[in-house]
Amino acid sequence: MQTVDMPVMTDPTSFPLPMLNAGEAACVSRILPCGQGLARKLTAMGLSPGAKVTVLNGRGGPLLLRVGECRIAVGLGMAQRVMVKLCKT
Repeated sequence: MQTVDMPVMTDPTSFPLPMLNAGEAACVSRILPCGQGLARKLTAMGLSPGAKVTVLNGRGGPLLLRVGECRIAVGLGMAQRVMVKLCKT
């Protein structure tokens, strides 16, 4: 008998961080599977589940973000691993 891997259910309201426009805010819902080094780096920068993120500038190049009281720049490849959803008020 052949087994079939079932896809992992994801939150349909989550979307990749780079889809936010400048001035928009969202909360990190999860980090997509990636290497341990990248996961540690994202966490060290404050991009962990529950964190509120505001895009300050997302045109051409790295995303400039506000996470808490800090401003950080995140490359597009890294940002694609961060899933966000609209924050509950």
